[in-house]
Amino acid sequence: MVVLLGGENMKVSKYNHVYKFYDNVDQKVIYNARTGSLALMNREYIDAYDSILKSQNIANEKVAEQFLMGGFAVEDDIDEIDLIRMKTLTSRYSTNSLSLTIAPTMECNFDCVYCYEHISEKAKRMSQETQDSIIKMIESKVGSIESLHITWYGGEPTLAVDTVVQLSERMIKICDDNNIHYNAFIVSNGYALNESVAEQLVDVRVGGVQYSIDGPPETHDKRRPLKGGQPTFEKIIENIRGTKNIFNGISVRVNVDNENQEQISSLLDIFKSNDIAVDDNVMIYVANVDSHNECYSRSLCSSGENFADFELDFHKSKKDRGFKGTYRDKYPQIKANFCSADSLNGLVIDPEGYIYKCWSDIGIKERVTGNVNSSKANEKYNRTLLVDYMMYDSTTDSECRDCSVLPLCVGGCPRKRMENDSTKCTEYRYQLDEYVINTAKEIYDSK
Repeated sequence: MVVLLGGENMKVSKYNHVYKFYDNVDQKVIYNARTGSLALMNREYIDAYDSILKSQNIANEKVAEQFLMGGFAVEDDIDEIDLIRMKTLTSRYSTNSLSLTIAPTMECNFDCVYCYEHISEKAKRMSQETQDSIIKMIESKVGSIESLHITWYGGEPTLAVDTVVQLSERMIKICDDNNIHYNAFIVSNGYALNESVAEQLVDVRVGGVQYSIDGPPETHDKRRPLKGGQPTFEKIIENIRGTKNIFNGISVRVNVDNENQEQISSLLDIFKSNDIAVDDNVMIYVANVDSHNECYSRSLCSSGENFADFELDFHKSKKDRGFKGTYRDKYPQIKANFCSADSLNGLVIDPEGYIYKCWSDIGIKERVTGNVNSSKANEKYNRTLLVDYMMYDSTTDSECRDCSVLPLCVGGCPRKRMENDSTKCTEYRYQLDEYVINTAKEIYDSK
């Protein structure tokens, strides 16, 4: 412990990460994974920090206060694990907001090689009963929620645009009448999401969209063809170009595994030649293909560390080509809870009204936790799964408790954790230093 002049005891945070900066012995970068604080320490602060490490007195109380303010040091009687647990529980069981992922249909026009929804009944479209039940559920939350966030999912939600529009109009009215903040996003394969459809969606406040691409045409069209085997790449590129000035934001998810990593570089060249993600509101990122429900060979999926290395190289490749974005876009953000799966007010609803906790559970009847329709209230649901998602505590997990990046993932993907999937951990477990140091350099060099 360190004793200040005023008699207060303090210790360094277990979530500090300290790095040298531009080979300057009188400067160091310090980042705290619990608070998200980033600071550049000069010699005075370096010496003070070393004093804390050595349990010596700190004469400068102002320096000590700044360490405490940034979370780089904490009072000696504080257990940071307790602070993380408190933040997680507060967020997990909060009722201030409602987050619904809604699949208006399980139909899809694609036949992706790794699709985990192959086993579901894709012919289902959302009934009027289910739509009405969703509205009733939202109405029951009026008075307790301050915001409503909707993610349109599937299947392919653009195949049921009429349902999206009808439900959106009803939900927006509830929110506007009751001063509830409303926002919406859509996850689409992008084939049918042209300018006309985009304008319909924006009219009902769908502000952003995620498209998916798996590489250059020869790679993508083998992995994500239409049901009849026809190519889809050129149509998606055309739609991204046509809608990038309609939506507030576009994300392009590039799915990668061991089979297509080497082709992703040429995909960036195609994006650049099409004026995508250079000076507009398109953000391109990579995502690891998972073997959900054993629908894809695990041997083809990248390991967590391998993917983290690839993701960093991908980010550097974007910067080298002058794409929009900086290292600050990947600056590590602390998490209170991980996703809808471990959030009380996070629900995934399929066309029949069945409720799931995870996007990857949709369509699997054994993983249903409830139904919005009262007519199906007496069916048997997997309450044990619900408890497992909601009651997991990363601060008691032997693997996670002592991890220095625990606040950045709070245990990682809940579903992967249950499956003992090694890719559950965040990329920051492997590449934190690169993102932090390069963010610090960008900030420093811009001044």
